[in-house]
Amino acid sequence: MIKKKVRTILETLSQLKNSIFGNKKYRKFIVITRSRTGSNLLISFLNSHPNINAKGEVFGKLNGKTTSEVWKNIFSFKPKEIKYVGFKIFYYHPIDSDDKSVWDLIKKDKSIRIIHLTRLNMLRTVISRQIAEKTNSWTNKKSTKKNTTDKQIELDIDDCLNEFESTRKSEEKVKNDFSRDHFLELTYEDLAKNNQKAMNQVFNFLDINSIEVKSSFKKQNSETIKDLVINYAALNERIRKTKFSNLMDLDT
Repeated sequence: MIKKKVRTILETLSQLKNSIFGNKKYRKFIVITRSRTGSNLLISFLNSHPNINAKGEVFGKLNGKTTSEVWKNIFSFKPKEIKYVGFKIFYYHPIDSDDKSVWDLIKKDKSIRIIHLTRLNMLRTVISRQIAEKTNSWTNKKSTKKNTTDKQIELDIDDCLNEFESTRKSEEKVKNDFSRDHFLELTYEDLAKNNQKAMNQVFNFLDINSIEVKSSFKKQNSETIKDLVINYAALNERIRKTKFSNLMDLDT
């Protein structure tokens, strides 16, 4: 309770300082994605830049607030060195309210730069989420690894296929609704393969100088899909017969 009060006081003082000495002349950006696509890693890289202020899932839950209240809080006065302010949002946010007007705000403001983060291997997103739910471990900032057997899961194949369809539709909707001059497609695979090269592309997209990026986040599930999924044989046989068969050949 005391820590919470101290944090609230510090936040209030920071806001007061920014309102007096800060600015609103920065540009806006939004990372649109879904869970388990490397969005935490991307946000951490963005925040490593001294001129960027990147928030997390601020619209994941409104918690009784209005979209306008949350929006104004994000895009409030910031320190003078900040040139970009933004946040990440999942296709299905917010999850605790029927108020989806945040999407209208994003769509209406054509000056907002959109980073669309996807993961080519949608099967890995499903596996990653289910392992996180099983282990209650959503991020990894330590070098220690969990035992593979503790992470093994059995997948409901019908649920997997339904999720593939839903994700694909959401990706297409973003492309149709938000395609604009300032729109960047970025994949988890590119980000994981070469952090610096991918972030140089992002910084260039934002018209901001590139820096060497670092992050404390570590990859959580480096094992093969075959090692992580108990019913791999049945999964492989079933998916090979669908339009998503190529996912069985992508193991990143």
